[in-house]
Parts: sequence; structure tokens; C-alpha cells
Amino acid sequence: MKKFIIASALLSSVVLTAPANAASCTTAWTSDNFVALRSGPGTNFARVRKLWFQSTIRIIGGSVGNWQRVKHGGKTGWVNTNLIDWGNCW
Repeated sequence: MKKFIIASALLSSVVLTAPANAASCTTAWTSDNFVALRSGPGTNFARVRKLWFQSTIRIIGGSVGNWQRVKHGGKTGWVNTNLIDWGNCW
């Protein structure tokens, strides 16, 4: 039980999610040279398209863990929040 509590504490301190006020954000940007827009919230989902550094993405709501639902160029998908530049939303 002690190991479980320690592991849970470590995981909760490492997982990065969208900022608390992300619901008020409608636009953000990708923060890496290659970002996968995925069909679902995880790396096990298919890649819908590649997004390049500072691609503009529209936040359309819904997040699962550290995955945010977004829209880019008419395609809807999921992006890892660690790869999103939230701009003034922080």
C-alpha cells in the first residue's frame, strides 16, 4: 500500500495537463517541430495529420489526462498538452 501511495504521488506531480483556465482559451499553438494530431487521446490512436512548430490550433473542449481535443485545418483530433503553447492562458 505504501508503494502505491508513493507511486500515485509521483505520477500526479509529473502529469501536466491543460491550464486551469483552458476552458476560456479558444486558440493555442503547437510548441514543437513535429506534433501529431491524433484521432483519440493517446499515442495508440492513429495520426490524423502532422502539425509543425507554432501551428495554430483551435481548442474545442474536452480533455482526457494530458490530451486536449483541438481542431486544425478542418480536422478534429487530440494533441498532447505538453506540446501546446497556451500563450496567455497560463
